[in-house]
Amino acid sequence: KAHPEMIQCDGYVWEGGHREKGGPAEITMGVKGLLYVELHAKVSEKDAHSMYAAIMPSAVWHLVEALNTLRDKTGKILIDGFYDGIQPISQAELDALKTDVFSEEDTRKNILGIENFINDEHGEDLLKRLYYQPTCNICGLVSGYIDPGQKTVLPAKAGVKIDFRLVPDQNPEEIAASLRKYLDDNGFADVQLKVTAAAPAFRSDPHSPFARAVVNALRGLYGEEPALHYSMDGTSPMHVFCKEQNIPAAMFGATSDRSLIHAPNEHLTISSYIEDIKIIAAVMNQMALED
Repeated sequence: KAHPEMIQCDGYVWEGGHREKGGPAEITMGVKGLLYVELHAKVSEKDAHSMYAAIMPSAVWHLVEALNTLRDKTGKILIDGFYDGIQPISQAELDALKTDVFSEEDTRKNILGIENFINDEHGEDLLKRLYYQPTCNICGLVSGYIDPGQKTVLPAKAGVKIDFRLVPDQNPEEIAASLRKYLDDNGFADVQLKVTAAAPAFRSDPHSPFARAVVNALRGLYGEEPALHYSMDGTSPMHVFCKEQNIPAAMFGATSDRSLIHAPNEHLTISSYIEDIKIIAAVMNQMALED
């Protein structure tokens, strides 16, 4: 913010980008936003013997009861005003789903290791949920005694970390304020709320000269149409760098879902590394041609 001249550019190449073996190159032009919070419940200064559970409030149950009000079993978020202002999915966004290379079976069995997706959804409904719907996710819940063996304890406090993935027109600060009010109105005013991260969603202009150069470069490199994503299902701080000056951004490359992103053994194969070099060179050459 202090040096806007340092980021003036025709386009922003964001890290990441997929090209699965045998599939088209993928270009992602936006990201979901993020609100990361911690909730803490506390009933006393120290843990108690669980024999007092008959007469003493439980920090853990209190926090679990609060969490149970935030979302229903279908994934719908119940915070008042959470969905206010969200625009309907556009026809262009729906059309982009037709080029998506998402494999339901491979993702379900090999990447996630689950039997069914939420609500057993498939096809376009599944992709709309993945790319265009906000989420409320419990990242971790900690309280009391969790080591091997037994300890009959009534914990004095409990804490949880939650991330909300947000879509355009959702303001993280406003969502945090809505969450605070919702907790207060539903009997959880004593539950402490701490915001630890916030970033709005961002969508680039898919018709910008930069986006056109990226599409043309990958089309020429592989001899087929690339798959265009208006938004990825995750978050990066595109908004911080790109929003104020309306800089178009794109994620593209040769990473695979099997690269185990964010896992301890996250990796990139040598062949993908070489492919990334070819892709970047093709985009740079195309930008020179279109200039």
